[in-house]
Amino acid sequence: MLKKLLVIVMVLIFSSVMVMAEGAPADNADKKADVKKEGKVAKAKDSQISGKIVSIDAEKVVIANKKSKKETTIKLSADTKYFNGSMGKKGAVKAEDVAATFVADKDITVYYVKDGENLNGTKVVLKKDRPAKKAAEKKADKADAPVEK
Repeated sequence: MLKKLLVIVMVLIFSSVMVMAEGAPADNADKKADVKKEGKVAKAKDSQISGKIVSIDAEKVVIANKKSKKETTIKLSADTKYFNGSMGKKGAVKAEDVAATFVADKDITVYYVKDGENLNGTKVVLKKDRPAKKAAEKKADKADAPVEK
């Protein structure tokens, strides 16, 4: 009787393991199907953070985030791309011009990938000058101009 009970338990354990093993490749195949789109492997979308530059050097950028009121450090590498948003689509910044273009108190958006606790920057974009500031300057200039009758 004890031998029959042991055989039944062993058969049940073996069959449950086989059922789980059969399900695993199917789940993995579903994941691969989700990743591939039209024959291309989809990349994970970068996260982004915007704020003012507190400090920047070749290895990292520290940003003061307006919303959270805290500073965030993002690591930079040789693969990080730099763009000047006010130049439109042709706004790529050359390596020798990065230090002169990206200075403290400029508004930027940094695209990054999270690697554990590290934030690794993939793209740094200098934001355009805000139209509201330009409009305020024009309004002030018009106020100073003499009125014609």
